Amino acid sequence: MLNLARPYTFPHLVDDARRAKVVYIICQLLHGNPAMIPTGWEGAFPVSPPVDFDSPLSAPDQERLQLHAATDFLGIVATGLDARIVQDLGIFYRGYEKPLFHATHSAAARIDTRHGGYQTLCQVVSSTYDFAGVDRSRLNPRVLASVGPDRDTQTEDPEKDGNSMPGVTRAYLSQLARARTCSGPNCTKTIYEEGRPFPVCSRCKTVRYCGPECQKRDWSSAQAPHRHKDICPLLRQLLAEANPTMTNEQWAKAFVHTLDIEAQWKLFEWAIDGPLFSEESKRRMKQFLQRMVSMVRRLCMSK
Repeated sequence: MLNLARPYTFPHLVDDARRAKVVYIICQLLHGNPAMIPTGWEGAFPVSPPVDFDSPLSAPDQERLQLHAATDFLGIVATGLDARIVQDLGIFYRGYEKPLFHATHSAAARIDTRHGGYQTLCQVVSSTYDFAGVDRSRLNPRVLASVGPDRDTQTEDPEKDGNSMPGVTRAYLSQLARARTCSGPNCTKTIYEEGRPFPVCSRCKTVRYCGPECQKRDWSSAQAPHRHKDICPLLRQLLAEANPTMTNEQWAKAFVHTLDIEAQWKLFEWAIDGPLFSEESKRRMKQFLQRMVSMVRRLCMSK
């Protein structure tokens, strides 16, 4: 139901009282043991009884099923249809970082790295180990290799730090592929209200519209922060060379080789202004973009 009707189900899921129960049970399943109090859990138990020794899922031979079910659920929270890829997972685990760190770290160390939810587990580990008071050096070696750079050693190089123009643009395109909302300026319509799929732009096959009026406004209106008239040809140019099956490294190379620097900046800013990021994150990334633009222009002037 979360994947099919997220705008209606997700707000109920992250209601504080319900969220505590769901997080508690997900932690038990990630540990592979519904008959345990999750490691790092503090305060009152949101479910009664807090452990269930008689549950069929408590049987040792059910551990793999528990692990995969919980991992699949987190994957849907993070990247399911209509997910705000950067925000929704954080909203789900906020306040429960410590038990979710221990649960996802344990699960990521045991699950097959080819499982579709492995990167989601590592994403939670990367975001929560500080809250759990755990030093990076204590992470499982294969998990450590997947959680990204140490925050204390990050540089001004976006390709090394992960906030790269190719990476952010790719994340936004992934968001658009899953979203079932209208891309028209200030339009809030969804397919749930209309009861029909929204057609995509016939040129770039990326953004969706509830109707021709929204499409016209997004194409050229001053109401649109980034006119699709300007963005569409850049997307067509990029997607003629890059595709979703590429590795991050392949995508980054295609992004840089296909687009000139001005086009890269334009798509990056377009992606930042989408619904992926919080206002604070948008502010920080725009500051980063401004520093990068200034640096490149100074280099050009010095030649």
